[in-house]
Amino acid sequence: MSAEVRPSSEPAPESELGLDALTGLPGRYHLMDALAAQERMNPGGFGLLFIDLDELKLKNDTFGHRVGDQYLRDSANVFEETAEVLKENVRTESTPDAPRATDQLGRVVFRLGGDEFVILLVGTKDQADVDAVQQRLHQELKKRKIKASMGGRPHIAGEAGEALLDSVDKMMYAQKRERKRRQKALEDYEARQQYRREVLALPVHRFIAHVVGRKLQESSSVTPPRAR
Repeated sequence: MSAEVRPSSEPAPESELGLDALTGLPGRYHLMDALAAQERMNPGGFGLLFIDLDELKLKNDTFGHRVGDQYLRDSANVFEETAEVLKENVRTESTPDAPRATDQLGRVVFRLGGDEFVILLVGTKDQADVDAVQQRLHQELKKRKIKASMGGRPHIAGEAGEALLDSVDKMMYAQKRERKRRQKALEDYEARQQYRREVLALPVHRFIAHVVGRKLQESSSVTPPRAR
């Protein structure tokens, strides 16, 4: 009897350790624990970045779920590599009695299921820090031909972790909608340019006939004024 194949777009099953079986990343339960710890240890000194892969469904539908699963693993590797660099470079202020938040921090990349990931950004204090991480991630993903939409911001002291997670989720979807709008506008522009090139390439007599036909079509579509 063959094993059941799980589409990579479905919620990620977890191992006995609570890790995603496909990528090895911790899931939502671990994320909420990490958020609660940061709220206590480091209020206002961390942020979240919510990431949604743009082409996972296309990969699955076109090439099959093995390719889609590899796409997820490759993406997870990029997120973890970038996060490790950030953990080395970004540090929160500490005192002898209060160790740095990063010194007691475990893994900071989480897979929520499907094509959604979250990175916990420890040491980020303003939006510029979060935006810099987004830019870096986009650059690293581009090298591997991976497209993603992201939304992120720093934590506000006193804010619940769930509220921050919901906020960056909405920011990610706003970016995704804007990317789709820009892509549609670009495709429409390129289609118009291609149409103009094809018309200008017509022989003179066909070009004239085409222009006259367009004018007649436009004039026939104008609603005549109502008789008084």
